[in-house]
Amino acid sequence: MFRCLSKPLLLLLVSALCSLLPLSASATGNKVLLIVLDGLRPDYVTAERMPNLYAWGQEGVIFEKHHATFPTVTRVNASSIVTGAYPAQHGIVDNSVYFPEVESDKTLSTGSRGNLERIEAHTDGNLLTAPTLGEWLARHDLKTGVFSSGSHGSAFLLNHKVANGAIINTGYVLPESLAATLGPIMGEQPPDAAPNTARNNRIVQAYLGYGLNVLRAELTIMWLSDPDHTAHEYGMDSPETAAALKGVDDALGRIAEALAKNGVLNKTNIIVTSDHGFSTHTLDSDPRQVLRDFAQEHKLADEDIIATGLCIYLKDAAKPLLSALVERLQRTSWVGPLFTRAKTPGSVEGVVPGTLSLDVVHENHPERAPDIVLSPTWTNDKTGPFKGTVLTSGVAGHGSASPWDIHNTLIARGPDFAQGRLVGIPTHNTDLAPTICHLLGIDAAPTMAGRVLREGLMAADQEPPEAVTRRTLRCSRQFTDGVDYAMEVHVSSYRGRTYLDQASATRNKP
Repeated sequence: MFRCLSKPLLLLLVSALCSLLPLSASATGNKVLLIVLDGLRPDYVTAERMPNLYAWGQEGVIFEKHHATFPTVTRVNASSIVTGAYPAQHGIVDNSVYFPEVESDKTLSTGSRGNLERIEAHTDGNLLTAPTLGEWLARHDLKTGVFSSGSHGSAFLLNHKVANGAIINTGYVLPESLAATLGPIMGEQPPDAAPNTARNNRIVQAYLGYGLNVLRAELTIMWLSDPDHTAHEYGMDSPETAAALKGVDDALGRIAEALAKNGVLNKTNIIVTSDHGFSTHTLDSDPRQVLRDFAQEHKLADEDIIATGLCIYLKDAAKPLLSALVERLQRTSWVGPLFTRAKTPGSVEGVVPGTLSLDVVHENHPERAPDIVLSPTWTNDKTGPFKGTVLTSGVAGHGSASPWDIHNTLIARGPDFAQGRLVGIPTHNTDLAPTICHLLGIDAAPTMAGRVLREGLMAADQEPPEAVTRRTLRCSRQFTDGVDYAMEVHVSSYRGRTYLDQASATRNKP
């Protein structure tokens, strides 16, 4: 066909066709630096509190309606960020998990690398049941470097196969052969503190001294433990949390300065996000007492009801009492919305009256799904300048289906991102992995449930425009004594993806 074309016309045609194809990372030379600031609420990012990150948002793209995965806890979202999938696909359904083949009578904290390795050994290597970015990039001869001051477990989940890359954590280095090289760069391990600025800075130094000039991974994931680490202990509106925010923001400034000094700032797409939001906690009692009381009343052993945090598993002796336990929870003031297994396959109704299905919140993993998932009751009340309280124990934290826990931060800047753009379309932590794949010039893994965030990119979005739709799912249950329990779930949908905006419950007593 081309024989009838002149050489100049043929070259022009080939050039035009090539311009329509995405450039690979090897063609552009652009790399991706994904920075996760644990527990960073969007309203933390102001010119006064975090001037560097605030300026990055003004220069680049702010995604105003970003969402965390529910339950809004760290290791669930770490897994969603690196797999582009929900718990129903990746298999980490809570911060603590229940694997009866590993421990029959207790839960396992996913903050422990040792626990994760035990799970991996008992599941034929399937700690996560969806491939991570590290694994997927390795298939394309691309490297992934993880630099984390978070827990041993959260760092491990970010690249647990250490595929064609490395994990540098405050407590260990993988491959272990790198320890001798990194020792002089990182120095001695500082003590754990709140703010955790010294440990965060040590990880930043590892990236600047080793990751930037030696490892040179196409994708770097940096996880800094503040402000979450400090806000848990002192609350959001505290001088300590303000200092923690300043510490991580100063670190961002040093990173940008080093990238510029090395001549790679304009070749690096920087994405700053968080794993979840944050709320003030207001319950002054032990929330698990309701489960212990229920077990005692029904002559069950305490270990017949396994509570991981927000997930509840019933052993064989307790399974016939599922409906009765849900009723007790529906009558308990600190308990908000409740989710159970689907009444029928694919149904939004839960198997117990007055609940919605695990499918609604993507907790319906085929082997690891709990019997019940709940969110504590929440309000929009203010503590200092920050809205959002949750009826659970502790000073402050996250995990609920409150919009203050669900809505988290996403800011991006770099050669492939637009400049000075606000994106009001819903986005999600599961969208990060396919977007990173796109930036590195490869297709997303088939298991990735998220989408490429084209509306934030410099290149024009070629997909047809689509409206954001919103709907509310409701269910209720009335008891014979006149108590009414009702719950509702608000979701947004865009381009075939549905985002959980919030879920709440009310109860009316006669």
